[in-house]
Amino acid sequence: MKNQISLYFVFLCFLATCFMMSACKSKKQSAAEQMVLQWVDREIVFPSSVTCTLYGKDTYDKGCRALHDSEYKVLVYVDSAGCSDCRLKLHLWKDLMAESDSLCQGKIAFLYYLQPKLNASKENASKEMEFLLRRNHFDYPVFIDYENQIGRQNELPVEPEYQCFLLDQHNRVILIGNPVLNPKMWKLYLSTVSGRGESAAQSRTTIEVDKRMHDFGLIPRSQSSEAVFEIKNTGDHAFIIHRVHASCGCTRVDWDKRPIRVGGTTKIKVQYTPGQETSFLKSISVYGNMEKSPVLLNIKGNIEN
Repeated sequence: MKNQISLYFVFLCFLATCFMMSACKSKKQSAAEQMVLQWVDREIVFPSSVTCTLYGKDTYDKGCRALHDSEYKVLVYVDSAGCSDCRLKLHLWKDLMAESDSLCQGKIAFLYYLQPKLNASKENASKEMEFLLRRNHFDYPVFIDYENQIGRQNELPVEPEYQCFLLDQHNRVILIGNPVLNPKMWKLYLSTVSGRGESAAQSRTTIEVDKRMHDFGLIPRSQSSEAVFEIKNTGDHAFIIHRVHASCGCTRVDWDKRPIRVGGTTKIKVQYTPGQETSFLKSISVYGNMEKSPVLLNIKGNIEN
């Protein structure tokens, strides 16, 4: 109980720091404090009949049930008012999930409850959701809540910044706040779960990148192209890539989530899928425990008509 009270006051101090810059922000601070009072230690009730899928199409009930049994869970709720690519921000969530795997060693599961647009038929809503998930290469289970059961049963907030929760194993709210919209909130999530959110940043190292720009030249529009960047750990500590952020969903990035030993190398693979543009210049930001973070990588090229 003492730990819960202590965490509560730490969270309030965090919110106060974020919102004490002006009178207008003072109102936001008050609203945030009320939201904390309302939600911290409250149990989230999960509906049993919501479809769990991969890419919004293939059912994946067994894997989704396992997610609910995790030690910690991040509940991400997106209602129909914002069920679009810009509100989902799937490429950013992929980055946070990768960082979570690196720092928290699988302690956190992510529960994505998405409600398609209410004015669309179930068939059209399903097709739109499948399109968004595949375009962002989001191969993680999601719950498609056509009737907004989780929102209605729990009376979840309507403000996007409060539609995300860190839950314990018993589905009780530990923290409330969207880390995609507020990076400081993500640090609080990590430090709450593992206590390593700050320590990883303190053991800094140096790195060398074989190149900062990859020029594809002229590539066909009908297929994806891949670039590889190699990074060497030249410092005195293990090199840990916390997350990698691509500037758009057309770019897919793969990297090794394990720490890289001193003197070791790792590769970052960047896959670009052409859209309607005739030329492109995309950036990839690599965040980690190097002295200067992030490191910016770039790809460019032209596309055949």
